[in-house]
Amino acid sequence: MYQNNDSVKVTYYGIRPDLFKDDAEVVVSGSYTNNLISATELQTKCASRYEGDLKNIEKI
Repeated sequence: MYQNNDSVKVTYYGIRPDLFKDDAEVVVSGSYTNNLISATELQTKCASRYEGDLKNIEKI
């Protein structure tokens, strides 16, 4: 997983999400040790699914 010039390795054993591909935005849950995330959950982030919900959020 990377963002800009930073990266971290992720291990995940399970079914790969349908939309998972190179350069996809992802949400990873798990534990982090020694620059490695041992993922228990891996999801692709689909912006179009959230755009409608985010339009109605008030700024605090």
